Order: sequence, then structure tokens, then C-alpha cells
Amino acid sequence: MIDAGRGRETTRPPTLPERSNPISQGAAWITSAEHQRSGTVLPTLAVLIDVGPGLSRARLDVACLGVLRVTIDGHSVSADVLEPGYADWVTEAEYTGWDVTRLLGPGTHVLCLELAGGMYRSFRDDDRWLKVATDLGDIAAAVTLRLEGESSGPRTIASDPGWHATRGATTRSNFVGGEDYDATLEPDSSVSGVAEWEHAVLASVPATLSLVAKSTSPVQIVDRLPARSVTKVGEALVFDFGQNAAGWPTLNLPANSSVRLRPAELLHDDGSVDVRTQGWGPVYHTVRTGEAPLTWHPKFMYNGLRYLEVSGLADLAVDDAWIEVLSAAVERSGEFHCSDDRLNSIWHITRESIRSNMMSVFTDCPQREKLGYLEQIHLLHDLLVRTYRCEPLLDRMLELTVGAQRQDGSIGLYAPEWQDFADPWRGDPNWGGAVVLLPLARYRATGDTGQLTSALPAMRRYLDFLLGDRDGRGVLRSGLGDFNGASTQKFRSVSLVSTASLHMLLQRAAVCADLIGESDAASAWRTSADVVAVDFTREFISGSATIGDDLLGELVFALDAGVAPAGTIDLIDRRICDDDFVLDVGEVAMAHLVDQLARAGRHDTLFGITRVTEAPSYGYMLAHGATTLTETWDGPTFGFSQNHFMNGAIASWFHEYVLGIRQSPGSAGWSAPLINPVLVGDLTAADGWYDAPGGRIVVSWRIVDGEFSIEGDAPHAVLQLPSGAQVAVAGTFSFKERVAR
Repeated sequence: MIDAGRGRETTRPPTLPERSNPISQGAAWITSAEHQRSGTVLPTLAVLIDVGPGLSRARLDVACLGVLRVTIDGHSVSADVLEPGYADWVTEAEYTGWDVTRLLGPGTHVLCLELAGGMYRSFRDDDRWLKVATDLGDIAAAVTLRLEGESSGPRTIASDPGWHATRGATTRSNFVGGEDYDATLEPDSSVSGVAEWEHAVLASVPATLSLVAKSTSPVQIVDRLPARSVTKVGEALVFDFGQNAAGWPTLNLPANSSVRLRPAELLHDDGSVDVRTQGWGPVYHTVRTGEAPLTWHPKFMYNGLRYLEVSGLADLAVDDAWIEVLSAAVERSGEFHCSDDRLNSIWHITRESIRSNMMSVFTDCPQREKLGYLEQIHLLHDLLVRTYRCEPLLDRMLELTVGAQRQDGSIGLYAPEWQDFADPWRGDPNWGGAVVLLPLARYRATGDTGQLTSALPAMRRYLDFLLGDRDGRGVLRSGLGDFNGASTQKFRSVSLVSTASLHMLLQRAAVCADLIGESDAASAWRTSADVVAVDFTREFISGSATIGDDLLGELVFALDAGVAPAGTIDLIDRRICDDDFVLDVGEVAMAHLVDQLARAGRHDTLFGITRVTEAPSYGYMLAHGATTLTETWDGPTFGFSQNHFMNGAIASWFHEYVLGIRQSPGSAGWSAPLINPVLVGDLTAADGWYDAPGGRIVVSWRIVDGEFSIEGDAPHAVLQLPSGAQVAVAGTFSFKERVAR
């Protein structure tokens, strides 16, 4: 059927189709009748569970279209929040589950599910900012509870219209815009109260929907940031948490109060909140308490913020506000520290931005968009896996990227792609090219060719699309160019960048094909790359070997793509030095620039980039108070996102070269680890570690009175000393030698 006003084919199946998952056991997609009638009321679902003696195991599995919170007798069933995560809900929904035995003793219990739309059902119904508009069907859940050990034998309780439903106290939830909560509307969720609710109804859901098991790490509360100060600004209170973060602004509120909360990353000169980076529309929460005090935070969305404005109260104590920091619940995979505080601070703000954007997918920012943009996951792949054990998120994003491919072979800027972005925003080879570059990066990190094989058909369709999109001169005219996130000059050198990137993708796809024995595909792609190189040279390289308009980013793209004249790295190096190490490049060029300079041994230049403070730069961000990496070089002095990790490539250089932990050239899966610190600038020490696939590698080096000393531990590695001497190490090691600086 076609649901009126939704534009998507939907159906009301009495049960989920049989599949190899626990929810296929008779569970139906259900919602509330009031939600179905209004389209805006958020449903709360519940069922009464009578548990007999002898229960030995209770397993709860839940699929949700939207975002849910699950409780038994008012107790959360898990520390996991914002479940189940992003999906292309036209084709699939994730299910997840928990052991809930500890919550179910003999007697009658209430299993309750509070639901909101998330990105699945996201449309404007007030003045709040909305990034993506989706309306795919009813907010709904499908549930099975498997009970074992009772005297009556094992049984399964599955969602159906016999369950109960009502509206909750969260009256609005916009995944980027904010929530409204009214404590006086809290439903009676006791056993007797739930029995009086109306019955649930079968939900309208996308007709092509199937279920997949959740494969990524859950989002959880991973930290707590107490407010450091509270200031009265006009009639409002402004809390400063001292650190930009992604999470739940949380408040202790008095009884019988009504407040309005506005998150912000920046302040105006008068101390009031500067909300420009939150979105191109209002972002706020409203909270009304009842007869009792209340500790409140959003349940179904989160904010990116350092500051919180509270209107409606004359006073609150500084310890009445904090941020429950949210992120994927994964462990650290590496660390870096050195003798230079500025490098340490750059590492810190980059790592904090990665954590802020590590949810069910890697997002671009935790405030105005929260989308799974594709360029950053391959450009910064090595840094991501060196900071957190995030491999499941990367693998999931590759699945979503392949799933987002259209019939014409094109791939957009983000995945899942719920809403089209108008040109030039939808298509760019450095975003869609994740289908080539991410599986190649995963192979180099793991040595496993499985993802190369599974992604190869999508690579083929995507490259065919790009090759067919060239004009009569063999040039790609679409894309974002050397995108830098600024309000001006966003799309520099579009044709040059897109065409050079096409050449690079063809070359690297050929490498992928060779690795899995697809020699015909490799040969065809190399032949196409040769043709693109000729077209690029004719169009963009003049007789004097000038590349395009001679911009730094253009030189970098041509070099990385392998279509630059000899000596281009020298020209790039000289240009940066002549410009006093101030960079005017976008995020894609920046990642390539760091890689190319490091490979060429231009470490003094990379170190010089970290020294700049007066002009837009890493040091400029820090000098102006950035606590996370900002979207643009001028960070806190410009009203764009203050929490993007896309320009964090320099931190990879810290770990791989300054600390010195990297793979030997040409190796994969860390089969040949190399420990080779670079002595650069006035650095006198570095410490850190990395949990490589074969085991943790620990390095600590010092220079004292002209003597270099290094010690550490590694399962196996080649250690290269500053003199060039190499030695094989296994286990703990310690070496010294004299150095001249």
C-alpha cells in the first residue's frame, strides 16, 4: 500500500518474515493507535510479563524503526543508548538484544519501550532546525522475549496487537533540533496502570524491510563532564563545561519549573551563547517538571556542545549541570605524548573530535548534521584505528556505502543516504570513492582480502559511472573540489580535483583487483587510468608544467594521483615554507599533503605547520580556545562546526613518524612492523603505544645530552635507529646511540 503523505510503499505484515534471527518467531511490528492517527505523537509500548519460579535465562531481542529506550519495571535493560543505530530503513532494520534475567524474578513485570523517530521519521513540525527530512512509515518496534527454565517449559513472548500502547512524556524529539518533555504527562507504567492503556496496533513499515543483526559497538555514556562555571547573562544562566563534547546536557531541576535549554559551542563577547554552529535554525529543549524535583536529559537525541543556556530559572548551582558524554563504547587502541605541548594539544583535540563523532557510524559533526559522510573514513582510516578500536564501525560503514549505491552506479556523500542533496552536494569522487579506498585501507590494516572481494562489484559500477560522467574532453566537471568547509571558496578547482581523483581511484582499484586475482579488471582499470592521465595533462598542465591555477591544493591532488610532473613535491615543500607554513587547503588535500610530505621525508615542514599560531592553523585553533578539532582552519573565530575530525591528518604523522610506529612499506596486516622515530624540530622525547593486530607495540624515546635512548616492547618488529642502523626486536628492547642535532 502507499501511505498517504509518505510517498513510500509500506505494508502491515502481521508478523516479520521468517529469517535467521530471534525476532522472526512471530513478532509483529507494532506502534500506538494515537501515533498512527496523529503522525506526531511518540509511542510508548508495554506488555505485562508473568514469570514463574525457576527462570534460568531471559533473552530480550528488539528491532526498532526509530530510537528506543527499553526498561523492565522502570530499570534500563542495558547501558546501551540511542539504539539501535543508523540503517537504510527502506531495506533493513537492525535488531539488538540483551540478557535480562537479573530483572525478572517470579511475579508480574512491565516491559516498556519508549520510542522516537530519530533519523527514520524526521520532519519539521515546529521552528526547530532539521537537517534531513524522512518519513518512511510508523515509528515502531518488533520484540521477542525468550524465557527458559520455568516449570512450564521455554516460551517466547512476541510483540503483537495484544500489547499496550500510550503516549509518553517526551512530546517532541528531533534528532538534530531538540526535545520537549513534560513530567506531568508521564504515563502510569505500573502493572495496574499499563493494564488500562489502549491496545497497540500493527505498524505501517517499508514493504522491502528485512532485519540484520547489529554488528557495531553500542553507544553508551563514556564520560561525565561537570560544569566548571555558571554565569548569569541577562535573564539566562550559562553553564561552561570546559570541553566541547557530544552527549546529553543534564540538569537537576526544581519542582514545578519550566525551562528552555539551548546548547552552544561558542560564546559571544558578552558571554551569551553563540548558537550559529548548531544548525540553520533553532536548536533547543523545553522541560517542564511536576510536583517533584527532576534530573533530566534528552533520551532520543544528543547535542554537540560546550555551553548550555538555561532560561526560566533565577538560579542553579554549578554542580546542577553536567554532560553525559556519549560515544561508541570502544577501548583506546593507541596513545601519543611528546615533549612539545602543542603537539600534545593537537593530538588531544583531534582524539576528542573522533570520540564525539563515533556513534553507530562515524558522523561528520555532533550538532547540525550527524551524518555518515564518507570521505573522512578512508582519508583518516589509519588515525581512527590508531586511536580507538573502531574497526566494526568502519566495516559497517563499508556495508552502508555499498548499500547506498544507486542503479546508475553513483554513490552520494553520506551513507545511509536518506535524502538527496542537490548538486554539487551529492556526488564527488573523494566521497563516493570510499567504495574503493576504504576496503583497500582495511586490507592494509588487516591483511584480509575479504572486503576487497565483496566490494569489487560496487567498485566496478562506481568507476563505470565516473568514467561515463566525463565530458567530451575526458574531464569530470562535478564534485566539491578542494572542499574546505568555509563559507567562501568552498568548491575550488572542481574539475582538476575530480579528474585527478578519478585517476587515483582507477589506479587503486587496480591494486585491489590484483590482490584478489582479478587481473582482467586490474588491466582494464590501468588502461582507463592511462587515458585519464592523458586527458588530465592536456587540460590542466601547461607547457611550463604549471598545474591548474597553481594552487597548493591542486599540486597536492596531482601529486597524490600520480599525474604531476617530476619535482612537484619540491615545489609543494618550497611553497609551504615560503608561505610561513600557513596552509590554504581543504580536507582531502590536507590528508594527501601529510602523507606525501611524510613519504618524502619532509618532516621539518610538517613540524613547521604545527608552529603557526597567528594565522588560521592548528595552533590558531588552540590559541583561540578550541577543545576539539574545528571544521575550518580559523576555528573558534568563525561560525562553523567546532567539532569535526576531518582535518586531523597531522595526528597520523605524530604517531607514525614522531613516535615511529608504522608498517614497513609494502606490507599489510602488520606482518612487518617498523619502529623508526623521526627526530624533528626541538623535540626531545615521545611516548606511546598501538594495539596492532599482532599485539601491543610500546615505544618511549628520549634525547638527553646528545644521547638518543629508546625502549619499549613489541611482539616482533624491525627497529631503525636515527643512525640508520636496523635491528630485529621481539619482546622488550632498549638501545642507545649518540646523535647530532
